[in-house]
Amino acid sequence: MALGETLIESGHLTPAELIFQHLIKIEPQNNGAKIMLADILNENGKTDDALLLLDEVPDDDDNILSALTQKADIYQTLGMPEVSESFLKKALQIAPQQHALIFGMAELLYSESKYATALQYYDRLIKKGVTDFLNQNLLVRKANCLTFLGQYEKASSIYTKFNDIILHDDDLFMKGSVNFELKNYQKSIDSLEVLCQRTPDYARAYLILAQDYEKKEQFVKAYNFAQKGCEIDNFDLPLLIKFSQLALKIGHEYQAISGFKKVLKIDPDNIIALIYLSNLDLKNNDYNSVVKLLNKKGTLAPQLSWNLGLAFLNMDQLNLAAENLLSSFNDLRNNPSYLSDLIVLFQKLNQPKELLSIMQLYLKLVPTDDKIALAYENLRDELDLNG
Repeated sequence: MALGETLIESGHLTPAELIFQHLIKIEPQNNGAKIMLADILNENGKTDDALLLLDEVPDDDDNILSALTQKADIYQTLGMPEVSESFLKKALQIAPQQHALIFGMAELLYSESKYATALQYYDRLIKKGVTDFLNQNLLVRKANCLTFLGQYEKASSIYTKFNDIILHDDDLFMKGSVNFELKNYQKSIDSLEVLCQRTPDYARAYLILAQDYEKKEQFVKAYNFAQKGCEIDNFDLPLLIKFSQLALKIGHEYQAISGFKKVLKIDPDNIIALIYLSNLDLKNNDYNSVVKLLNKKGTLAPQLSWNLGLAFLNMDQLNLAAENLLSSFNDLRNNPSYLSDLIVLFQKLNQPKELLSIMQLYLKLVPTDDKIALAYENLRDELDLNG
């Protein structure tokens, strides 16, 4: 055994494998040798053979913990975390106080996004006074779990104990994100700018920084950070959308249009990009572009149906305008701008009764619009006269 272990430590796996095979051949019950051989086999990609050997270790053997943890590691590597979890649970039943097992379970659950349960295992170690394990700060891990669970205040109370410089990149990003959620925008900026200086290609940080500066109404800085982020990752949809929105805010319409078009190349049905682009086309009186953008999209969101209907209305294609505008009625009936477009539609269609009904709805929302109020009274009187 000792020779085989020495060979493993020195990286000579092939002779070590032969030694352990020989030991098992002459001592079939040598489960320690099976554990060592299984480790070598797994390293050499012979996973099935390794698992078969580990399965031979009985539950009452002194090596059972090693067998269970090895199986847990193998199944996690194979992308079967639930199986891995079951072996760790079994190991914890045998040694419930073993720190390595508790930490291993916490990390596995964390990787599976089971943050509430992972938090319980981190807390078990923290309550024992263990705050660092294998170069991982457990308090920071706890804060990350709390962040994912939406408990931002509790998470922040932990993050504030740590200087930004000593936090790992992902943890520093989490700290910045928490401060953004808590509307502590300057604190978020302070952390994330440290992160971007240290790791300039950490693309996700640029989106939060852009949002931070946007909230502080520093739109040029917000735009610049969004632009830097897009230069790093031009396929990040939320980042591309934010860049395009900010470009509009600072008057860079060409860049905004280009950005939203990139969004549609990645996600052709992205509602936000479709709304912004069709709004811009309507603003620029480019009604054909609205029709080209939306007319073959099938069932549209209410805002998009409204935009398509408005394009047809301005092109005097009244039947298509009515079809699209009225399809949004139930969703937009409390929107004065939408109702004012319906007023124009029914005026063009010369449908006075429908026009009167829409005017009445509009005036309930905007009673101070004297022009529509007068038109409503005149139309009502005219209809009364005509019976």
